Amino acid sequence: MKFKELYLSPKYYVVGVGEETGAGVIAVTITSVAWREIYFRLTDEELASARADVHALDDLAERLAVDKGQRFDVDRLLAP
Repeated sequence: MKFKELYLSPKYYVVGVGEETGAGVIAVTITSVAWREIYFRLTDEELASARADVHALDDLAERLAVDKGQRFDVDRLLAP
């Protein structure tokens, strides 16, 4: 997925804006034997919060990393 990076968190996630869509994106790094990134759509409000406070999405990123889009955040998943 191509997006313009706005913020790289030390908590293993990146917030950005999709190059083609202009929509907010959060890329969560799943730390395991083989590290990988999973991409999720952000709401306009979440993106605005991230721009105002770089730590605003820490809790969301942690929840997304735990769930991996398998149960609660399936509707947010984006193709890699």
